[in-house]
Amino acid sequence: MAEKPDSVPAGPESPKVLNAGLAANDPKTSKACAMCNEPSTQRCKQCQSTRYCSTQCQKDDWPLHKLLCKSFENFRDTRPSTHHKRAIYFPETGDQPVFAWIYVEENGGDIYALVFGEGVSETPRNIAMDRMNFNCVLNRRLEKIIELKTFRDNMTRGKNQSLLKVNKELSESRRGPILAVGLEYSCNYSAVDLDPMDLRHIVDNLRVIYDRGKRLDQEGARSSIDGVPGVRINCMGDVFLSGAQYEAINIPASQRNTMSQYPTPICQHIGLPLVIHTIPPTLAWRGRHISPTGIPQRTDTNRLAKILVHSAAPLAGSVAVFRKDGRALLPGHLRALVDYSFATFDVRDVIGKDIFSIASKKTFLIYFEKWRAEELGGTRGDLVSPYDV
Repeated sequence: MAEKPDSVPAGPESPKVLNAGLAANDPKTSKACAMCNEPSTQRCKQCQSTRYCSTQCQKDDWPLHKLLCKSFENFRDTRPSTHHKRAIYFPETGDQPVFAWIYVEENGGDIYALVFGEGVSETPRNIAMDRMNFNCVLNRRLEKIIELKTFRDNMTRGKNQSLLKVNKELSESRRGPILAVGLEYSCNYSAVDLDPMDLRHIVDNLRVIYDRGKRLDQEGARSSIDGVPGVRINCMGDVFLSGAQYEAINIPASQRNTMSQYPTPICQHIGLPLVIHTIPPTLAWRGRHISPTGIPQRTDTNRLAKILVHSAAPLAGSVAVFRKDGRALLPGHLRALVDYSFATFDVRDVIGKDIFSIASKKTFLIYFEKWRAEELGGTRGDLVSPYDV
């Protein structure tokens, strides 16, 4: 568990100081942090709703949390009636997400007959619904079901301006208003209130949906006639989302003659010079410092790429890798090169020789044949040598 952090100075653009006085046996401490899966020990002092395990997680959440934190007080004890539930509304032309009271007509468990209340400017017609009961970034089940309600004609509407303060990409990819409603885990899915912490879960999932859509677009571009096959080495966070350390990608022809951002001394020495470019952070991990599993590492840690470039300095984020000679680079080739580089460093440390007196095309080919048989097996053992593509 993370050590108890020092307080964060409060200010106009700073997170509120966290409460630090919760007893170890308080049931509040058994709830998970909003930003990772560590048990929470503290809550936001202003809203008393969102839970954190550390100052770092609270700082990371503040740019999003501040959008609803202060206004939560006005929606805590002002319920118009027992039929009203607290929802989160993303207006099409508003400045930011807001809380809204909605009147719920429950007819034998059917909660879809919703009358939009104060703060919600439109009456729903032909509503489409998308339920989420899982945070894909944190890999954990939510405490309640969150249902996103949108208009079926949203694609003909304008961009959702209220998401601009969350992410420009989300604003551009989401059209029309969005209403988020909470449901309990029961046979009739009765409506329940949403709170500021639910905004984090909604945005996390919207970001994952956006990132996966971008990946599908990239997969569709692989067959581009003006591109060349390359490989993406995912950072720790992207591995968590995609399940893959190496992904085949298409490198546009316009990038083929660009300079590498990192040297690859071993690959250069064995006749396979590579070009490495950093990839903009995946939306789901932008601004996060702690891994979703609670491991105290940055989500942008890229151990494999660091081995490839033989760098003592940290290498952050996912990277795109392709061959300088314009030939195809396959995921299997890059896996072998990373493993070979790592093995070369091991030998150097044992015998004390310079890596360039150890690495050569001949030793790599010997290593590649053995690696191909052991790592790929019979079904993929026909991977050709990178010198033969």
